[in-house]
Amino acid sequence: MAGNKRRLLKGLYNDRIAELVYNGRLDESKMEKKVDNDNNEKIILMSIISYYAQQIFNGTKKFEFRKSPLKQDDLNQKIYVYSAKKDRAIIGTFRVSEILKGTTEEILKLTGYDKRLDGNEIVDYFGKNNSRCYALKIYDVHKFTKQLSIEELRKVSPNIQFPQYYGYIKNSSPVYNCIKNCESKNSHKEDTATYK
Repeated sequence: MAGNKRRLLKGLYNDRIAELVYNGRLDESKMEKKVDNDNNEKIILMSIISYYAQQIFNGTKKFEFRKSPLKQDDLNQKIYVYSAKKDRAIIGTFRVSEILKGTTEEILKLTGYDKRLDGNEIVDYFGKNNSRCYALKIYDVHKFTKQLSIEELRKVSPNIQFPQYYGYIKNSSPVYNCIKNCESKNSHKEDTATYK
C-alpha cells in the first residue's frame, strides 16, 4: 500500500517533492500538482537490432518478439523504429495491433514460427521453457526513403541515448522535432505491404 501511495505521488509531483510529501515533511494540500501533460504529443521509439528491423521493413517479419509487453495505451499508435547495431538510424514506423502472450512453444505456434526455419532463433532468444513470452503483431509498416542517423540526431542532442526496448520522446525535446521533420520529408515510396 505504501509503495502505491509513493508511486501515485510521483505521478503528481517531481520525485524530490513526492518523497517530502510521502514522509510528511510537506503539506500536500498546499502543493501545486505537476502537470504531466499526457496530452502533449510524444514519439514512441523502439530499438530493434538491424537484422530484424530490416526483416520487418522488407515484409518477411510480421511479429516483434519481446520478453516484456508493450503498454496497452501504445497499441495502434505509430512507433518509430531505431535500427540498432548496423544501421544506427531511425528507419521507419509501424503500429502494433495486438500482443500475444504465452510460453515459448505457444508463441511459436501462434505466430507460425514453429513451421519457419528461423523459429530456432525465437527459442534461442526466449529459452526453451520460458512461460512469459510476447509477440507484438505488426501492421501499417512504412520504411523511410531517407534514414535519420544517430549522428544527425546527436547534432541536436549530443547525449541522446536510445532505449534498450522502447521509450518516449516528448515534444519538448529537440529530438522530437528532428524526427518529425525527417518523417515529413520522407515520401514513403518504399512502403512495405500493410499487414492484416
